[in-house]
Amino acid sequence: MEDVMGDETVFIEEKSAGKALQLVSEVQQELAKALDSLGGNKHRGLQDQFPFYSASHINRAVEGYVLLRQQSRLDASRLLIRPTIEAAIKILAVRKQPELLYQIAYSERLEDQKLIRKATRSQRNGGEIALGQQRWDEFVKMYADHFPTHKRVDKKLSLRMAATVAGIEDYYDSAYRVYCQFTHAAFRAITGNLDDLYVHDNAAMGLCALTALEAVNLLGAAIPDVELLRARMVKLGIKPSD
Repeated sequence: MEDVMGDETVFIEEKSAGKALQLVSEVQQELAKALDSLGGNKHRGLQDQFPFYSASHINRAVEGYVLLRQQSRLDASRLLIRPTIEAAIKILAVRKQPELLYQIAYSERLEDQKLIRKATRSQRNGGEIALGQQRWDEFVKMYADHFPTHKRVDKKLSLRMAATVAGIEDYYDSAYRVYCQFTHAAFRAITGNLDDLYVHDNAAMGLCALTALEAVNLLGAAIPDVELLRARMVKLGIKPSD
């Protein structure tokens, strides 16, 4: 499937915002149905679990976004956009380069180690470190057995690198960086001074939801015509760059 995110994401007219939100809601509902349709299906392990759970994360975030938006809670809804984009970027990156699964796991392992070291210093207990290492060793063996051809890189994967692999680094450097300002409580964001600079909220969430829908489609979910949903977005002025 073609990627649905890019640096050309724009709204043509402000009056289309209501229709765009309705379409985002429809895509989210289709995504929820698609995820449910996979219940009870056999999976191939991590290579299926990663896109499934990432798509589930996007589904929950978009659902919350729509509910907040319908209640005119614009500021609160924007706090959900950054993590949604992050999940979508990782889905696209792994689709392009499956062996990034290991590097994503390794990156999360590094963050876990920070928490474990802090806990052991305060509790004077080194058992957690040993247990964490044991679990990681077991994971590496399982991963090597399941993906014998994958190159395992013990290096943190930055989100920008994932976006580069996905071919959407321009989107990362534009939309994603702007929404980071809301998450990090940048003064310009919390005072409303970014609203005129970049208010493509529905477009961002719609494209992320469509990315998740395409991901579960590849897993064999029962979904409608994704290309039709994409065409409806383009008609509203949301222009994904292929």
